[in-house]
Amino acid sequence: MPRSFRSRGDPNYSGIPIRSFPKDISIGGDPKSALELLAQELKRQPRNETLLAERAQRIRAQHKQHRERAKQKAEKASGERPIDTAWLSYCVDQVRDSDTLIVNDHGVSQEHLSLSEPASYFGGSPAGGLGWGIGGALGMKLAHPEKTVIASVGDGTYIFNNPTACHFVSQAY
Repeated sequence: MPRSFRSRGDPNYSGIPIRSFPKDISIGGDPKSALELLAQELKRQPRNETLLAERAQRIRAQHKQHRERAKQKAEKASGERPIDTAWLSYCVDQVRDSDTLIVNDHGVSQEHLSLSEPASYFGGSPAGGLGWGIGGALGMKLAHPEKTVIASVGDGTYIFNNPTACHFVSQAY
């Protein structure tokens, strides 16, 4: 390991960016305590309502532009074969409603989903864990029988699961 990446007494290797997420500073600690302390500190800071409103307006405009670019990307890919992830995701977003749960074991891109309901999307860790999607979707349906559950799995994630058992469970319940 290069000298600059050695821990130097830091077991969390806080100087190393993780999965290309940019950071200015790493803060280690218990998440609950750290967030409570951060919230206390933020409450002490003076609030400039004008700057906050301007920032919110700028972020809304950027979000609207991002959503429009994602829509254009999906529509451009609508005729591709095999089906493009952007188009599939856009179509899933068009048919879902507030009573739909999406269980994504690869295949659907969050970029093309307009999610606003809490606990409406469940995806795996980017660190691994292929093959949980069908079982996860069955569990979600058992927990929320009144909801529509959309399970998105790829061919590999389907095989990583135990598809025969999942189909039997699905039929039984």
